[in-house]
Amino acid sequence: MPTEANRQLAIALAARDRANAVKNIKVPNVRLVIYTKTRTPGTFSVIWNYGNISSGPGLVIGLRANDFEGLFRAHHFSKDGFVSENYDMNIIKSDNFHVVSWSVKGSVQAQGLGMLVEDANSLVVSWTQLNK
Repeated sequence: MPTEANRQLAIALAARDRANAVKNIKVPNVRLVIYTKTRTPGTFSVIWNYGNISSGPGLVIGLRANDFEGLFRAHHFSKDGFVSENYDMNIIKSDNFHVVSWSVKGSVQAQGLGMLVEDANSLVVSWTQLNK
């Protein structure tokens, strides 16, 4: 009969194995970003994921914005803190959804569809990169 310590160790090892398995799953066509309001009006913290291949933090600053709608400047970083991408971001509210586009020098690079998570003050967006 296993001891309590052995049972706890088995649970911990199983959890570690599940976490490692999830890290190794690549989902190249699934892209997700979460924008969360900060204490500074018009700014959002960011967590982004590109098909579980790369991910990182970021910061969005409102240029001409009202809540989760308007024009923004988006700065996305790699996990190690280097600049990954900088975009002009436009969010348009459409019924219960938000249509988001990310541009570089006036050319739209990606588009997405988002929904508000009211309790978390967040906008969750699934997005796709456009053909170049």
